[in-house]
Order: sequence, then C-alpha cells, then structure tokens
Amino acid sequence: MALEEEEKKIYRLLVSGETNKALAKTILEGNPSLSGKIEETCQRLIGFSTTNVIDEFVKWLVQFRIGGEPELHYSDIYYEPELSKHKRLQRTLAEKGLQTLFLEVMAQIPDALPRLFVWKDYPIDSGLLEQMVDTEELFFFEDSKLPQHFRQFTKLRRLEVTRTSVEEHLEQIVALPCIEELHLTYTNLKVLPAYIGRLTTLRNLTLLGNQLRALPTTLAKLNQLETLDLGQNQLVTIPSVITQIATLQHLSFNQNQIKDISSICSLVRVQSLGLEGNRIIKIPIEISQLSCLERLYLNDNYLKSLPLSFSHLKALTFLSIQRNLLEYLPEDIGGCHALEFLHLNENHLRELPSTIGDLEKLKGLYLGSNLLEQLPESIGHLKKVDTIDLKYNLLSVLPGNLTRLKRLNKLDVAFNQLKTVPYFLASFHQLRYLTLKGNPIKDASVKKIKEELSSRLHIFW
Repeated sequence: MALEEEEKKIYRLLVSGETNKALAKTILEGNPSLSGKIEETCQRLIGFSTTNVIDEFVKWLVQFRIGGEPELHYSDIYYEPELSKHKRLQRTLAEKGLQTLFLEVMAQIPDALPRLFVWKDYPIDSGLLEQMVDTEELFFFEDSKLPQHFRQFTKLRRLEVTRTSVEEHLEQIVALPCIEELHLTYTNLKVLPAYIGRLTTLRNLTLLGNQLRALPTTLAKLNQLETLDLGQNQLVTIPSVITQIATLQHLSFNQNQIKDISSICSLVRVQSLGLEGNRIIKIPIEISQLSCLERLYLNDNYLKSLPLSFSHLKALTFLSIQRNLLEYLPEDIGGCHALEFLHLNENHLRELPSTIGDLEKLKGLYLGSNLLEQLPESIGHLKKVDTIDLKYNLLSVLPGNLTRLKRLNKLDVAFNQLKTVPYFLASFHQLRYLTLKGNPIKDASVKKIKEELSSRLHIFW
C-alpha cells in the first residue's frame, strides 16, 4: 500500500500519539493480507478478540516505539534502558511466533523500526531482513545469520555482532556511509584489516573478546573515534597507532598482557581508562598529563605503589586498584580533590596517609582485605562519605571522630579485631547498615546496643 507524502511525514513519528495510532490502524485495515495474518496469529497465540485485533496489534506497536535517544554510559557493562526495552519486546514477539508478522508490518512503514535484534533461535528470512532498509541499529547474537548484503542499510548507525563470525562481511560493513558504532564482540577476529580505516564516521569501536595481537596503522584515519574497547585480546604492548588517535575519550585494554602503559599518557583527552587484568607493575609519572581523566580501572595487576604525580589528576572521580600488591599510598593522594569513589580492596596496605582526609568529595571508601591496624584521625574529615568498607583487616579500635561523618549510611568492619562495640555508634543518625560479624566481641553491651539501634539500623552480627 503506497503512502501519501503527508502520511510518510507522520509515520516518521510512528505511534507517538492518537493520530499516528489511527494511521497505523488505517494501513493495516487497508491491507487484507496482513490483516488476515494478524487476526489469525494474534487470536491463536495471544488471545486477542476478533472485534479489536487491529487495535490490540497497534498497541504492540505503540508499546514498541519508545521515543528519545538512550543515554550512553561508558563502563565495563553499559546500561541503556530504552535499548533493553526494545530488545525485550522483540524477544517476546519472537517467542510468541509474531516476529515475521511484526516485521512485515514494519517494513511498510517508513522509519518505523529503529532497532532490530536477531537471535539464532529465531532466524529472520534474509529477504525480509533486507527489506528493513530504514533500520538504524542492528544486533546479531550467538551464531545468528548475518544478511548476505549490507549495502541497502544506508541509514545504519550502529551494528553489534556477538559470538558470530563476521570476517567475510567486514568489507561490506566498512562501506556503510553512516555507521557511528561498531561492536564486534567475541567474533574470533585474529586480524583487523587495514580497510577499517575507511570508517571515518565511526565514534565507537568495540573489539572485545577477540584474538588481536596488533592493530593496523590505518586506524589513525578514524579521526572521530571517541571510544575504543580492546579488552580480552592478546595484546602485549600498547599499539603505537593508538597514540595517533587524538580524539579518544574512552579507552579499554582490560584483560590483555600489557606491562608498559607509558605511551597512553599522551592521550590528553582520555576521560575513562580501563587497564584491568594486565601485567602492569609500575604507573609512569607521566600519567599526570591525563588532565581530563575521570575514571581509572587498574584492578588485577601487580602494582606495589603509585607515583607522587597522582595528585595532578584533578578530574579523577573514580579510582579502582583492587587485587594488587599496594603497600602504601602516596602522601599526596589527598590532592585528588574530585575523587568520589576509591576502591583499594585486596591489597597489602598497613596504614593510610593522613591526607586521606583531604578527599572532601569522597562518597565511597573501600579498603576491605588489607592489613590495616588503625585509621588516621583525619578520616573524620570525609564529610560526604556514604559507605566505608573495612572488612578483613586488623583493626582493634575505631577512631571516635567517625561521628563527624554525618552522611555515613553503611559501615562494614566485619572480621577485624574489635573486642567491644564502639560506644559512639548511637550518635550515627544516618547509619543504616552496620556489619560487625567475625570480631571477637564478648562485651555485655552488645545486647544493649542492638536494642537501642535495631529500630533504625540493620546490624549484621
């Protein structure tokens, strides 16, 4: 059924309001073949009544079409609420046997299907798939079949392929004129071809879980690239071409075999840097050049110390150095005034510098599984801290000035050497979760403290 130009304009805002619902209903009612399929399938599988089958199907479209762009968060696992809703709805349609019908309807409505998901268990006919020319985002999961041709997807901005072979399709993919995000995850790539440099519109490139040992020099041509994820590959060094991509803001080398990270320090625009699970034994002093760095992940390496230049990371809000060999923190750690979360679990720390109290914006302090015997009095200066994790240390007392922490909500001192319940706990009005288990407390005051605080405090004993 051909659509008038005026109708096409309205369909670009498909089912966002009553007018569009009416038009969607019109197009279905005007196509007897589709209407018949809808009525038969919906009645059989999801129990729609004969009198309102078209209306009910339109409700599916209304529910499916969720407007607005998702907010992207760069982290190890990013969460996109709207994308998740689309995925869940399409999966439900597929499970109910409505996927083909749904796509046949959508293929007739311009710009109706912004995102399309393909699963191995619910294959889409290649001819029907290639009709979805207005789709902007395509997702293929777990050995699902890729289309023979990609050239018709001229509006495609995002392509994600997971656990599916992609090598024979790469040359077609790089010819897509509008592609901004390319995610090739666990696709068994051993070599990234040189023609990847043709993707000059690319902003986000994910190559997680492949077998790459090197990168082509043509990657430097991606002059709009902001996010690059090379986690879980076989890189031993930082590829030199990385330093030529001055636009990079989010960079991940998690779980490779890298020892030296000095070359990264020239990427002054980087805001998020993932270096977890490598073989790093030293942080270069040049890291202070990363003046825009906000999030730094160094878990599971072999670090024994941090350079004094750490205090120059004035934009740093999140620092995680868990499961390393840290024996001490530099005195100038307090210079990281923007720091909000500090994760130092499972190290060899015996003490904290007094400057820890200068982290005036700190909200979460995680020091579990270290060798701490005492805390500095300055910890009472952390006026914004919400959570303190001190489990599995050697603490026998807690400093009384913890009472200054008016926003403290969670305190975990499990498995330490506390012999009495700190008397000042009653003055914590914001504290809601207190963990004391695993301490040699035999004091008679335990029962009294629990009675006094149990009405507002969850005590894990």
